Amino acid sequence: WTRLSLLWHDKLGRTTIILTLLVAVTGWCLRPPVMIPLALTKTPALPGTSLDSPNPWHDKLRMVRYDDMCGDWLLSTSEGFYSLASPDAVPVKVEEAPPVSVMGLNVWQKDKQGNWLAGSFSGLFVWDRQQGWVTDYFTGEEAEDTAGPPFGKFAVSGYSADFKGKECVVEYYEGTDALAQPGELSTQPMSLWNFALEVHSGRVFIGSVATYVFVFLVGGGCVWCLWTGYRVRKGNK
Repeated sequence: WTRLSLLWHDKLGRTTIILTLLVAVTGWCLRPPVMIPLALTKTPALPGTSLDSPNPWHDKLRMVRYDDMCGDWLLSTSEGFYSLASPDAVPVKVEEAPPVSVMGLNVWQKDKQGNWLAGSFSGLFVWDRQQGWVTDYFTGEEAEDTAGPPFGKFAVSGYSADFKGKECVVEYYEGTDALAQPGELSTQPMSLWNFALEVHSGRVFIGSVATYVFVFLVGGGCVWCLWTGYRVRKGNK
């Protein structure tokens, strides 16, 4: 039985080694750190694929807002921010704009002063278009003119100004302290879907650091096992 198991293990390994390598290597591309340079690299669409479209805005347009103070339309895209005076005008790139994570905006609305609030996993920023400045919502300091990593110090996933007396900023990891969690929710079990996601991402094993290293390390382990197994088998011939 052991001999038969090793025989089938060897045959299956040789048959699927290319597929396994493909899964391991392409899996690296879906999470940091490999995802970051790939997301910032521009490549032409492959002919015949769904991305090969004559529409210049295909898979690029994220959000649209009207700025009543500047009298123009704003477009949030994967290429940055654009403005246009009317729907028929030619969009113009906005150079002075807040940093946005490669995963796009989660918050884009005006505050009481009429400034734009732009929130993503890179943080939350106050954008005064008339003065041409962008500041960090939390520190008040001038925002850095870089895209930065996909997750900043404050990964903002939501915002609301609908509660009296206070603004509600929702952070991806910590949630918000603006609202108390109902007692019955604190004891609710995790759904099977969420548990599967945490196992898949590795966070159930090593915490939030898995977001950056788990897929990369496991993929590297797969490649190492395949390569060393191939070398050992070749050496035994």
